[in-house]
Amino acid sequence: MKISYATSSTLLWLLVTAGLAPTASAVAVSVLASSSVSSPSAQLISQAAVISRGDSGALVSQLQEDLATLGYYSGTNTGFFGSATEDAVIRFQQEVGITADGRVGSETSETIRQRVGTGDSSAPISETLVPNDSGAQVSELQKRLITLGYFDGPATGFFGSQTKAAVMNFQQANGLAADGIVGRGTAEALRQAQ
Repeated sequence: MKISYATSSTLLWLLVTAGLAPTASAVAVSVLASSSVSSPSAQLISQAAVISRGDSGALVSQLQEDLATLGYYSGTNTGFFGSATEDAVIRFQQEVGITADGRVGSETSETIRQRVGTGDSSAPISETLVPNDSGAQVSELQKRLITLGYFDGPATGFFGSQTKAAVMNFQQANGLAADGIVGRGTAEALRQAQ
């Protein structure tokens, strides 16, 4: 008996619904089987029902890539949705005001797609940043410090000791209190610095 693409897609959907196939990989195969989509992307993620911890495949790999681009994920792109990916999703959801459940449904995937598509990884630094903070705001801080020549590490999105030292050097060079905290004054100086 020969199964057509439409039938196999329907079969995959039924297996997912019945809990007999992993959600992300089954939906990825189903979506890839359609002729209108040719490669994994944030668009595929938005077409999947939900991607969550324990899922694996091309959709998860694309999610990890997109979260890394946005400064939320610094792990290895494994294609497996484990605790590090879930933590990155939660941080992203918290920062953009989406229910922080660690699951990637339509709202989260659409927001990721928009951010990646426009190149707008985050807004300008708009909050107080302190050591051990993480996320897009810290990534933006690091990128700005790299541009200004104060930071030579990668923009990981984690405010560690190297980032603190770079902030303190910037603060000293600009006549600010060198406390390693990015408050309103330091953020404004970073925006204006050339």
